[in-house]
Amino acid sequence: MFDSGVSSYITGVTEITQGFPVDHKGKAYVACKYCRFFIGRHCIITSEIVPFPDTHIGRECPLVMEDVQEEYDG
Repeated sequence: MFDSGVSSYITGVTEITQGFPVDHKGKAYVACKYCRFFIGRHCIITSEIVPFPDTHIGRECPLVMEDVQEEYDG
């Protein structure tokens, strides 16, 4: 495929958004279990196997948490 080798690479970058649920009492459920990028026992972004995905996020999680967004109820 690359008969003369590779001289360099072009880097592709993206930004992703993932929402985590907050119940009506204000409790946030920020854990891998609620993330669409968590499949089985691992994160498809970092390939990290997360030991407690029901209650924690992985150590290598690249998501930066922002403020809670209120939903309009009517």
